[in-house]
Amino acid sequence: MQDTVETAGFGEGSGNIAVAALFAVSALVAITCQVRLTDWAKRRWDAAQALPRGLAVMAVAFLPVLATPPLADALRDMTEAPPLAAALVVAPALLTAALLGLGGALVYPFEMDTVVRLSGDRLVATHYGLYNTVSGILASELTPWGIITVGAAERRPNRNSDGPLVPIQARLL
Repeated sequence: MQDTVETAGFGEGSGNIAVAALFAVSALVAITCQVRLTDWAKRRWDAAQALPRGLAVMAVAFLPVLATPPLADALRDMTEAPPLAAALVVAPALLTAALLGLGGALVYPFEMDTVVRLSGDRLVATHYGLYNTVSGILASELTPWGIITVGAAERRPNRNSDGPLVPIQARLL
């Protein structure tokens, strides 16, 4: 998003402001919604119902960012109100951040309760550690983002050496 905002012609540094706004929205959603949303969900659903619903919210959260490239292209030459144009370019990403925050706020308490339940109340911290390690590897390496990163790595030379950039998946093999 940072590059999109800057290349859309909104000035150097505008991308940094946009990224800061993403963090602010995410934090605001967590601070204002976590307790109320968790309470609301616990009164209505058990973990087996809340987890897929929260994950569905998180999946839907990625739809608004599909509008960013067309918006950036359409607003690139808008010179009359650059702050408005920049806000319109950033709005889909802000909505994505808000929806991801809501989905995470919905999922997190139930997934942590599930880890405790599956651990049988024994070695809970070890189970949390294993869960976070495995989910971190899955999230960073085996998801579409990991696949995109591998594809980009194959097309882009490594800036630190003369050889190609070797993705982590290749190093693990």
